[in-house]
Amino acid sequence: MKYYKVTILKKGKKEDVLIKADSTDIALARAKEENNAYALKAKEVPPPFTEQVKGYIETIQKNLLKDKKVDVDELIIVTRQMSVMLNAGISINEVLEESRNFTKNKTMNKILTQALDGINAGRSIADSIKPYRHAVGNLTVSMIEFGEKTGNLDEALGMLSDTLENIRDNTQKFKKAMRYPIVTIIAIAIAFTVLIMFVVPKFKSIFETLGADLPLPTLILLGAEEFLSQYGVYLLGGIIATYMTMAYLHKNNLNFRRVFDRLSLKIYILGNIIYMVSVSRFILSFSKLIKAGIPITDALNSSTFIIDNVYIREKLETIESSIKTGINLTESFKDTELFENIVMQMVKTGEASGNLDEMLLRVSDFYKMKFDNIVDNISGLIEPILIFFIAGMVLLLALGIFLPMWDMGSAVRD
Repeated sequence: MKYYKVTILKKGKKEDVLIKADSTDIALARAKEENNAYALKAKEVPPPFTEQVKGYIETIQKNLLKDKKVDVDELIIVTRQMSVMLNAGISINEVLEESRNFTKNKTMNKILTQALDGINAGRSIADSIKPYRHAVGNLTVSMIEFGEKTGNLDEALGMLSDTLENIRDNTQKFKKAMRYPIVTIIAIAIAFTVLIMFVVPKFKSIFETLGADLPLPTLILLGAEEFLSQYGVYLLGGIIATYMTMAYLHKNNLNFRRVFDRLSLKIYILGNIIYMVSVSRFILSFSKLIKAGIPITDALNSSTFIIDNVYIREKLETIESSIKTGINLTESFKDTELFENIVMQMVKTGEASGNLDEMLLRVSDFYKMKFDNIVDNISGLIEPILIFFIAGMVLLLALGIFLPMWDMGSAVRD
């Protein structure tokens, strides 16, 4: 849709009106009809500033919300239910129909409808839901495809739901561990801001009457109060705009996401958790797929797809490329520089003995143990930093407010 500045003749006077239309002729006709006047000419103009801002916000929202994934809990329930029903001997058509009626998730309902239509049209479930790979994950498509090929779809779906549950549990455990430090930091920031905005101004007039040089802590408090009073709204707007911009770039710009994800691995504690979660999720999925009989290259492709961190995912993608060039799995793992020596020894043993799937499950348990250990102790690792930060804020407030008052009391006694 374009914007036109249309010149009209109304009651003997020329006026310019802004019309939104697809073409010049439509703009002239609309201006004539809406203003009950004669339209003289129309000229295309850029959209108004407010419309440009509105369009920019809508574009950001669209890109942030597109490709919405199915909630993992919903996916676990549906796949578990389908596995049980298939194992009970119910036909796949009835299973899909019942699952579609059961789920209240619109995206999941749409996917199951597509799968049911595909079955009725003679296509496989995997082929039918591939357009929704972004919503259910590559792991789901691969496991369903394998189950259909082997005739053990119920077992494949059961294994899929188990894997998804393990991934979900790790994610929830991480979120639960991070909740305390995040809430604490937010509470400290709000409390400090309130003190600066409402307590410091009460002492400001007293400090100004001293007529002497104020100590550094007091100057810092007064400077912070003045800055927040004058630019606080702009600061808040800048934080929101920065967050939205970074979220947009992280979603749509691969180079930005690659740099951001690489830097996130260097953050204290958080970087180790992201690494553990990513590698553990990869190994767990890879081992399950190998155990199910899926070829190594296909298993690698599906397992790397579920990794959120682009930097780690691209490292893991080199394993598949290396294997296709003739390099064995152990050396391919080693070339990524993501795995420890003990892991390499376990993979090498599994590859040599032919029990790769079992050995990979042990590797998965190894990383899960390390992940659980760091998450269980995250409070103890972060608390000293939080205590130091809180102590610094309290000390700054105490010194900033009371030092001038002590100086004033000394001057009165003298």
